[in-house]
Amino acid sequence: MARQELEVVEFGQRVMGMDTINGKRLKPTPVMVDSMNSVVLNPYWNPPENNIREIVKTVKSNPRHLAEHNIKLYDKYDQVVDPSTINWNLYNNTVPPYRFREEPGPMNSLGVVKFNLAINTQAIYLHDTNVNHDPSLRGLFEKSDRYLSSGCIRVKNPLALLQYVLRDQPNYNAQRLDSILSYPDQNAAQTVKLTKAIPVYVVYGTVSFTDQGVIQFTNDSVEYAQDERIISAMTPGKTEQ
Repeated sequence: MARQELEVVEFGQRVMGMDTINGKRLKPTPVMVDSMNSVVLNPYWNPPENNIREIVKTVKSNPRHLAEHNIKLYDKYDQVVDPSTINWNLYNNTVPPYRFREEPGPMNSLGVVKFNLAINTQAIYLHDTNVNHDPSLRGLFEKSDRYLSSGCIRVKNPLALLQYVLRDQPNYNAQRLDSILSYPDQNAAQTVKLTKAIPVYVVYGTVSFTDQGVIQFTNDSVEYAQDERIISAMTPGKTEQ
């Protein structure tokens, strides 16, 4: 994550790379070892509680916010709830007892593809960015400091990564994927299992090697401040903060 980049490696050789957007300082992307076992085409997004709290605040001042962002509410029986029937002012310190779901479509926060991780106890995904709906988001990948997400990892070229992980599934060739993803509001969410799980290592290191074996150093970010913690731990009389 220090290089804000995703690498695909086969037999020790890099075969694909792309920029990423990672978690901001208050919501950092966790370091973890997992595996990718499926992808979701035209995914739903179920916002976590901290996002729901922000949504509730916005709805109080803009009752049409849910409709404008294609978000539906579901009760415990999985029935759609009309948001106009809810007294939103009751929820200042708590969240409503409903499931919030952003429907598939060009506005979806996950874009048109989500890469699922198998263990994933922290609800972290790799996913697309809905740049087709909001072109200004494309510029985020041009920034040198891309610690901007709420924890998930946005990948710059999701379709290239998608074609790579589905390369051994002829039913999902480039032509079919294009037909499914070009009209996200007309196609239901579809989960595709990978024929073989792909190991995923989310690591943060400021020293790495190029394919030619050259050592390269990356600036430590204020979001993670790993170098500072390592130096502190190695300094006699100091303890890690």
